[in-house]
Amino acid sequence: MPTIKVGYDVWELFTEFNLPLWQSDSGRRLELDVAGRHSDYSTSGGIASYKTGISFQAFDFLRVRATSSRDVREPTFAERFDVQGGGGSIQEPAVGGIPVPPGTPGAVLTTFQITSTNLGNPALDPEEADTLTAGIVIQPGQTGLQFSIDAYDIDVNGAIGQLGTQRIVNECNASGPSGPLCQYVFRDPATGA
Repeated sequence: MPTIKVGYDVWELFTEFNLPLWQSDSGRRLELDVAGRHSDYSTSGGIASYKTGISFQAFDFLRVRATSSRDVREPTFAERFDVQGGGGSIQEPAVGGIPVPPGTPGAVLTTFQITSTNLGNPALDPEEADTLTAGIVIQPGQTGLQFSIDAYDIDVNGAIGQLGTQRIVNECNASGPSGPLCQYVFRDPATGA
């Protein structure tokens, strides 16, 4: 594995407020949480994240809460810059031990041993998610025990992931030799495997 020497800078500005809106003599209360963050990455530029939440202590034993947020996840160092070699196996249609296009008469699914290289992508942008949560917290008596029930709705945009070697080979086979993923498949010129 090669030695990797890379880096990036990030500048952030953030704030968070917990604002009590109302409180009764019996301890019932309503609070608003507001937070915001602006991050400026040397690799991908500026991006904002924020959160607004409300919490209502309806009774001593019951609290109701809800939050809406824009969440951001910057790619990890490995997702950007990693280089790792490895091995494994894939399955392809083959005739006489030589891979052939899917649907070839007489082809059988054959397992081939492979060498793979996983690379990071320095051009990745941050993931973004719009998240809504709502729930209740139940605290029976003075036991310190709490139960919570929450519902989530998370909409992720630009999720960062990695295609597995089997999927790359399958999609290359399905699209033909000029398919976009075929540039990542290198076969032995002598055997075609």
